[in-house]
Amino acid sequence: MSTRLAPLLPAAIASARREYDNLMLDDPPPGLLEDRSDLLLLTRQSTSYERRWQERFLQGTQGWPHTEGPGAQGDAFALVSDDELQAQLIGEPVIGALERRHADILDTIDRRLYSLAARLGSQSRPGNPFGPRALVQAYLRAVTVHDCNSRVRGALLRHYERQAGERLGELYTWLNGELADAGYAMASGSEEAMLLGAVGTGAGRDTVWSQGNALAPQASTWRPQAGQPPVPRRTPADAVRGNLLRERVRRARFADGMREMRPEELLALLSLLQAEADALHAVRGQPSIGRVLRSCLAQVGERIGIQHGTAVPAQFQDDTIELVGRLFDELASRHALAPAALDRLARLTLPFLRLALEDPYLFDESPVHPALQVLARLVECWDANPAELPVEQELHQLADHVAQAVIDDYNGNNELFVQLQRRMEQAIEPLQRRAELAEKRVWQAIQGRERLAAARRDADMRLRALLARGPLLPSVGEFLAESWRQLLVQTWLRDGADSRRYRDAVALGVAMQRLDADARSGGGRAVADALIALEPSLRDCCAACGLDDDAATRLLAGLVTELAQPDAPRATQAMTPLAPEGDGADVVAPDTSPDADALDIGQRLVEQRPGATPRMLRLAWRSPISGAHLLVNPQGARERVCTGAELADAIARGELLPRPSPGPVAAALRRLEQGTP
Repeated sequence: MSTRLAPLLPAAIASARREYDNLMLDDPPPGLLEDRSDLLLLTRQSTSYERRWQERFLQGTQGWPHTEGPGAQGDAFALVSDDELQAQLIGEPVIGALERRHADILDTIDRRLYSLAARLGSQSRPGNPFGPRALVQAYLRAVTVHDCNSRVRGALLRHYERQAGERLGELYTWLNGELADAGYAMASGSEEAMLLGAVGTGAGRDTVWSQGNALAPQASTWRPQAGQPPVPRRTPADAVRGNLLRERVRRARFADGMREMRPEELLALLSLLQAEADALHAVRGQPSIGRVLRSCLAQVGERIGIQHGTAVPAQFQDDTIELVGRLFDELASRHALAPAALDRLARLTLPFLRLALEDPYLFDESPVHPALQVLARLVECWDANPAELPVEQELHQLADHVAQAVIDDYNGNNELFVQLQRRMEQAIEPLQRRAELAEKRVWQAIQGRERLAAARRDADMRLRALLARGPLLPSVGEFLAESWRQLLVQTWLRDGADSRRYRDAVALGVAMQRLDADARSGGGRAVADALIALEPSLRDCCAACGLDDDAATRLLAGLVTELAQPDAPRATQAMTPLAPEGDGADVVAPDTSPDADALDIGQRLVEQRPGATPRMLRLAWRSPISGAHLLVNPQGARERVCTGAELADAIARGELLPRPSPGPVAAALRRLEQGTP
């Protein structure tokens, strides 16, 4: 119920904020800016208020039905604060409206809860911990007058009432079905419900479980065989005799000496197992860690007097053992861990099982528990770590020391994980910083060679296009092949291919080719005017190529001399490419495959080669020019430079195994949640 009802508060906050945002500003109500500011703060922290609401709501179920929750009424004549008075004024009308709206289903649930309370030994009729009063009071204790002003609090409660009114009918129907399926019939009176808890197997029980108190049959029908009339489909609560037999067999089982293990007993067994260094081993091919845990707990229990078969873990305890076992099975089977790391990981199961039994919020996603963050860091440090490089040795030793600290020192003190997490981050940060600096130097060198090769290829392409238009004067062809092409390369590298200076440089070459064509057709005056206009650009080109003023003047004089002769001989200019094929060992051809951007920068990949120890690599850089992918080791040194397609092929062959980006623990929990193998 807590999980299903918790989203109502953030939804009410969002609805109230939309209402205030849509108010017209021509005649704003008093305090509008203050109200909007309060709603903005509530919206930004809606997750915190949702968690606070869950805590207040769950407090109302603690000790039920033997003790009243925090929302119980106290002394009618006691003094109340302004907050409590305002909560009563705005809360009671909402509680009454919701109770009237769902009166029928609430009456049915109250009767079933009365039967449940009697089964638990209650001597009085308790309140409904899931009723509208519990919901509204949890809201009023979660959103107080210290969080927003009274106007916003009242408006937010109105939206909360609307959200709850739309959802509670469905949720109460579900809750009624859960209670009915569990076998709790509707008690018709206090005497019968008390007999249910006190007598156990007398006439009172038979009266409570009589057909008159059962749920009404559902409207749906089924046909056992073809040709037979339909038979009403009934709920499990309608199986009166079967439920009674199951209950008596369950009681007989525990009457024979079998009982559920108390929480303190299980925690004591875990403490004993933690003290034994060789209690658990995780070797590939052995049974699951959950099965090994159950076996070890049974053996330790026999040594302290809990004979086998006399006490079994409660349902919650057994489910927690299975969950923690499956989580560590996932971590052990999906990561390349050395035998020593596997043993430590198996021994970590014990403190994490204790933590899972004590903290119900351990596996919640927001915020991530420090213990899970420490566990994820440990697996990352151990995974595919042959401890050959100095940084690999440091990471492995750090993980070993932290894991041993958890195994030796954890006894319910959650602050230990906060300290260990801080210790790991402080130790790993300088290693990562040095690795990032090293890999940056690597990819900058590769990028420099790639940019130079790309600039040269672009200049070769543009020169080839001009030469294809026809023969040129020797001076014009030499200028284009030497000075102009060098200008293109420099401008591409300095300003980029999209810059204005680069476009001007390209236009200079096109203008020189057009001058040559005009000179050949005898347009002397047009050629002279164009030369005068181009002289500053030609001198800038010569200066960029390293020619002094005298050399630039001589080059211009040669161009003028030849362009002034329409009949001067012309020839096809010879061209030597600046970027021949295979120029630069690190430069790869531009990658146009769809797999080029399949992985994110920072993605961890395990390299697995036949006969070699698995090693952890990292995708450090992707070239924006060629699409080349740089893989580095934990020290930041270069291991591979390949295209996206080559990287995808290596992954498909199993030579490279990507590790999930959310982290090993988050990925394992997601697989368990989704039920994926």
